[in-house]
Amino acid sequence: MGALILILCLNAAVDKTVVVDRLRLRRLNRPGRVLTLPGGKGINVARVLARLGERPLVLGFTAGYTGVFIESALREEGLAARWLRLAAGQSRTCLAILHGRGGPDPGRGAPTELNEAGAVIGARDLRRLTRECGALAKRSRLVILSGSLPPGCPPGTYARLIQEVRRHGRRVFLDTSTPALKPALTARPDLVKLNRDEAASLGLPVGRPDALARALENAAQRGARDAIVTLGPAGAVAFLGGRRLMAEPPKVRSVSPVGCGDTFLAAFARETLRGIDPRRALAFATAVGTASALVPGAGVVRMADVGPILRKVRVKEL
Repeated sequence: MGALILILCLNAAVDKTVVVDRLRLRRLNRPGRVLTLPGGKGINVARVLARLGERPLVLGFTAGYTGVFIESALREEGLAARWLRLAAGQSRTCLAILHGRGGPDPGRGAPTELNEAGAVIGARDLRRLTRECGALAKRSRLVILSGSLPPGCPPGTYARLIQEVRRHGRRVFLDTSTPALKPALTARPDLVKLNRDEAASLGLPVGRPDALARALENAAQRGARDAIVTLGPAGAVAFLGGRRLMAEPPKVRSVSPVGCGDTFLAAFARETLRGIDPRRALAFATAVGTASALVPGAGVVRMADVGPILRKVRVKEL
């Protein structure tokens, strides 16, 4: 087993994926398949890291009976976690509906997602979290801050947590969205992982890989040292170790893209801890992220799919 990796998942969820042949609005729909897992971006990252032989530890909040399910189901998976129970509310439920257009192929249509906001976090809860984060960061080689902020968390929450991790001399990776993203970048994480929408929210030129790579290099002077933008089936553009790179995956018959960015980040983190060259790390992460699109369920990947995809991933300098 590898080094301990601390993953903050402040907005854990019950992730439910349902598959229907055709989604009929204002009509009764009977799913052909239902998959229910503990989720949230941080849990998705931890799940893949464990599959890759690492030692992830999830730190976050749970509340109510949905929180009890998250805790017990994660224990059954064998994933270690430190949960801070909230006195009121419920951990959120996130629903992904996979549907085609008149046929049984869910990959023919983009998923419809319904994500609840989550339980409200108070100032006392955040102080508890910060203390736990600092104590656990001392034992970790890497800390990953992943996911949205639940209600009650100020936009600067991740920035303060990055500063706490920095106090203990640990590396920190960031994967979040607005309103937490911009304040967190001012705390200069070691790496930020963005998707297309998040990059666009920062004014980055997501439609032009060369320009995007240059923009990431310029942004590194003000924010994260390294940056990656995942672009779905188009691959990923990155500024890593002073190099502008683009990874292009092969075309696959996607079933569900939900959680592919999380599996990508987990794979990249694992390769980083192993000291793998950024070019090869980007290729491996792209292969793992692409493989996770072949199966329903966020943060789920069949490792047997990764090798054949990896052989077809192309990484080039920009």
